[in-house]
Amino acid sequence: MIALAFARQLFGIKVLNEGFFVMLLPVPVDLAIAIGVACWGMRRDWHLRPGVLWGWSIGAVCIIALIAVAVPAFNRVRYSGEEKTVISNIRGLAAAADQYYLENGTTKVALHQLVGPTNYIKALNLVAGEKYPTYYTQGVTITVTGIAGARTVTYAP
Repeated sequence: MIALAFARQLFGIKVLNEGFFVMLLPVPVDLAIAIGVACWGMRRDWHLRPGVLWGWSIGAVCIIALIAVAVPAFNRVRYSGEEKTVISNIRGLAAAADQYYLENGTTKVALHQLVGPTNYIKALNLVAGEKYPTYYTQGVTITVTGIAGARTVTYAP
């Protein structure tokens, strides 16, 4: 039991339902393991004719495993970053719209009145090809569509 807790902390082991677990090693650790296996194999003459297939095959499997672990992790980080940036943009637009409502005594505002070099928001940086609403109404939720062509984010000011 103590060994499992230690392994969870050291190697990032995640226990799933039904007792299955997944090891999520950091990328430098995976790379170090792959290099270590390759060096260990070279010392045992894997680079010579009889051992070439085994040595390079194991090294290739380690590198493929590294890529298989790194790609989904990168996609999760990219997805999360896009979501956070879009929500940050929406919050800025909602705050700018509220300021516009207060200063002008209206309940509707267009996007071009909020974003521009002389307006409340200097530039709206798109991160995933998303589409922001053209008009904003006080008290109505803001929905951004087309995030990476598929996702939608809704924000209630």
